[in-house]
Amino acid sequence: MKKMHIRIGKDGKVRLDVEGAVGTECRDFTKLFEQAVGEVTECQLKPEHDRVKDSVSEQTHESGT
Repeated sequence: MKKMHIRIGKDGKVRLDVEGAVGTECRDFTKLFEQAVGEVTECQLKPEHDRVKDSVSEQTHESGT
């Protein structure tokens, strides 16, 4: 199950932290919230994002041999 943690700082900056999403699911999951809040000034992807890409690449390579 995906979860979104929302933190709003005293300076008004909003930070989202997503759990349970892999690959592009994270950006898809937060898209509507980001549009409602406003401009995204920074995005840091977690290691899970790259790990999914690597596993897809490995599967493609294995099926090609």
